[in-house]
Amino acid sequence: SGDATWVHSFYPDSDWGRDGGRYVGRVSAVQRIGNGIGDETDMPGPYVWESTDRLVDDVRRWLRRPATNNGWILVGDESVPQTVKRFVSRESNEPDLRPRLEVTYSLPQ
Repeated sequence: SGDATWVHSFYPDSDWGRDGGRYVGRVSAVQRIGNGIGDETDMPGPYVWESTDRLVDDVRRWLRRPATNNGWILVGDESVPQTVKRFVSRESNEPDLRPRLEVTYSLPQ
C-alpha cells in the first residue's frame, strides 16, 4: 500500500495521469553507475549525485509544495544488454542502504 507502480502513483488509491507516470523531461543531475562489463565505474555503491542548480530547484519546489514531491526518476541506458542496476527504496530492511538526501547550506554573509 502506498507504493508507486507502473499504473499507480500511490497504490491502490491514486493513478498516474498516464501509465508509467509523468516526469519532467529535463535532467536534474547525472551520475555514471557503470556499464556492467567491468569498467572503472562499475563498482558497488554508495553513489553520490553532486549538487546542481536543478537539484536545488527541485528541492525548493518540493518544500513549497510537498504534494508535488514524487522524488526523482533514475533513467538508465537501456541500449546495452545485461546492465541492470538495483537500488533499494526507503522501505529497505537494511537502513544503511536506504537512499537519503543530505542538504548542506550556508547563510549569506
